[in-house]
Amino acid sequence: MSIGLKSKTVVLEPHQAEWEAEGKRICAEIREILGDDAVDVQHVGSTSIRGISAKPIIDIAVCVRTFEDIRKHDAELEAHGIVYRKEDYPGQHLYRCGDFENQIITHYIHVVLEGSYQWRNYINFRDYLNTHEEDAKAYEKCKLDLWEKYPNDRDAYVEGKSALVTQILEKTSKRVVVQPYDPGWEKDYEDIRKEISEAIGELVLSIEHVGSTSVKGLSAKPIIDIDVVIEDGTRLAPVISALEKIGYHHRGNLGIPGREAFGYEGKDHLRKHHLYVCEKNAAELRRHIAFRDYLRTHPEAVAEYSRIKTEGAALYPFDIDKYIEYKGPFIEGIYKKAGI
Repeated sequence: MSIGLKSKTVVLEPHQAEWEAEGKRICAEIREILGDDAVDVQHVGSTSIRGISAKPIIDIAVCVRTFEDIRKHDAELEAHGIVYRKEDYPGQHLYRCGDFENQIITHYIHVVLEGSYQWRNYINFRDYLNTHEEDAKAYEKCKLDLWEKYPNDRDAYVEGKSALVTQILEKTSKRVVVQPYDPGWEKDYEDIRKEISEAIGELVLSIEHVGSTSVKGLSAKPIIDIDVVIEDGTRLAPVISALEKIGYHHRGNLGIPGREAFGYEGKDHLRKHHLYVCEKNAAELRRHIAFRDYLRTHPEAVAEYSRIKTEGAALYPFDIDKYIEYKGPFIEGIYKKAGI
C-alpha cells in the first residue's frame, strides 16, 4: 500500500482499495481516543472517492462541539503519531501523521465544528463524487492536468482546482438530509413562532407547526415548516407588511392558490424554516393539517413514513425531485385515509 508524500510536492496514484481500509482504521483509532468528545469522524478527500487518482495522503475530518474537546487529547493523540500542527484556516485545526524528519506526510486530520459549513463541505463533496461518476472523472482529469503542470508546486496545484471544487460544492447545496426525530425541533418551532407572533399576532387566526418536524418520532429534514393562517386574502397585505419589518420577503404563491410563500434574511439565530401564509379555507392548508394530525395519532404510519424517507434520501441524496417522487405514493395514501 502506498501512503505518504513529500511536503509541497504533487504525485497522483490510481485509486487503491487499501486507502479505504486505512481510512477506516485511522477513523476507528481517533474515535477510540476521543470517545464522546468526537461527534463524528469520517474519511474524506480524494482517497475516499472510488475510482479516481489521488495524492497518497489520507484525509480525515473530525467533527467536535468545541476545539477544546480535541485539544485536551493532544498528548494521547501524539502518542499515536497524530500531531497537532496549527489552525490552518479560520474555524479549522490541522493534525498530521508522517515521517516529519524526512518531510513525508501520510495523513491530514482536519478538525471542524459540529454544524459548520466546513463539515458539510467535506461530507457532501465526497458523497456527491461517489454517486456522480461523470463529475468525478472530470475532477480527476483536472487534477491530472495540474499535476503535469505543477509537480513541485502544491500551492499552484490546489489553486488550479479551486474553481472546479467550488462548482461541485454548489451542486451539493441541495442535498437531501433526513435525520431521526429531534425533540429540539419543538423548541425551534416555538422560537420562530414567538418572533412571528410578536409582529403579526393580531392579524392572524393561528400559527401552525406543520410538516415532518411537527410529528413526534418522525424522521425528517431538519427544516421547520410553518403555516400562518389568515381569514382570507383581504388580510394578506398587512401581514406582508408586518413580516417585511422583521426580515421576511414575499415570494408569491408559487403556483399554489391560497398559500403565499416567504423567504427571509438575517435569521441565523433561528432554525432554517419554510414560512407560508395560508387562507383558512385553502386546500393546501387542509392537506397540511390533515396529514400532520393523522400521523400524530397513527404511530405505525410514522414508522413506515420514516423508513420511506430514509430510504429515499439514501437513494437520491442530491435529487430532491426524485426524493419527493419516491415519497409520493405513501403521502397520497395518507391523504385518502385522512379523507382529503
